[in-house]
Amino acid sequence: MTGLLRSRAFQSLFWTEFLAAFNDNLFKNLLVMWLTFAAPVEQRSVWVTAAAALFVLPYVLFSPLAGQLADRYPRHLLIRITQGAEIAIMLLAVLGFWLGSVPMLMLALFLMGTQSTLFGPVKYSILPELFRGEALVAVNSWWSGSTFVAIVLGTLAGTGGWLLGGEVWGLMSMAVITSILGFVATLWIPAVAAADPRLRLTFNIVRALWQTLREARTHHAWRVMLAISGFWMIGAMILSQIPLMAERLGAPRYTLYLLLLFAVMMALGAAIAWRLNRQRLRLEWTRRWYALMALCLVLLGWSSPQGPLVWWPAFALLALTGGVMIVPLYVWLQREIDSAERGRVFAALNVLNALFMVAGTGALMVWHGLHG
Repeated sequence: MTGLLRSRAFQSLFWTEFLAAFNDNLFKNLLVMWLTFAAPVEQRSVWVTAAAALFVLPYVLFSPLAGQLADRYPRHLLIRITQGAEIAIMLLAVLGFWLGSVPMLMLALFLMGTQSTLFGPVKYSILPELFRGEALVAVNSWWSGSTFVAIVLGTLAGTGGWLLGGEVWGLMSMAVITSILGFVATLWIPAVAAADPRLRLTFNIVRALWQTLREARTHHAWRVMLAISGFWMIGAMILSQIPLMAERLGAPRYTLYLLLLFAVMMALGAAIAWRLNRQRLRLEWTRRWYALMALCLVLLGWSSPQGPLVWWPAFALLALTGGVMIVPLYVWLQREIDSAERGRVFAALNVLNALFMVAGTGALMVWHGLHG
């Protein structure tokens, strides 16, 4: 394990992923706070809702093309290109804040979502090219745990930085510097050959999306993909409810506590996943983890955070279980899918993840509308 953590391949990919996840959430949440409290527009809630949709939309529109690119071209070069594009997008966002231009900032957000979409399939597809056996499980454990920490830290930097009086320019300077550091980290990613250099690209968005979903539905990895998408749906639903949970606890500061607890327990779960799966992947336990998560969700809905000591352990155990469950699922996909089609499979997974997350948060909106 020590040798793996010190390897150039691990270090470069780890920091590329960590800084990218941090920056996505820093900029997205800073923009939401600015739209909510400072933007020179009316109907702020409409713009905030549009911002959430614009960041997710590229995952549906461009994931099929992203998967094709990940299989058609050398993956290390694609990672460098996408991370280099992030620098330009952050500079565009700085200009948008300087001009007070909401359309320019929304364009920057859409481009950031597109950049993340292109980065998604290639970052998972390259891992089996560089790591094998137990090392692949260890890398996925580190990625899963650290990515949630990066998401929370980025959320806290964007939201908390604004609430604590941070200037837009200071926070955006952090975003630009982070994007530069992320690009620098890509320069040490080892070179890999293109998996399928003769693959023909499909630029028709509708046709590519339909073909991607149809092929995924008949693929032998379909059930594993559904299990992963279910995890992301539950995670999105829980994270979207954390502000309401903090309100039930009686103070906005509990948002910080809940986010940190969620990230720490996810990271701990990922570490446990490595211990459980380093010799043999235990996919047969997935149903048990889902059952435990369902029990935690029931306890969260049934109990009160201010009542008996049930709610907090249930919240922590839910995050821990998610971290334990997700690692072997991703490792299985990376191991079992042929390199020539791995990018397209992960692209289909991105589409499913986005659809499941939208469906989950939409169901919560309907629930709150009916029950208040």
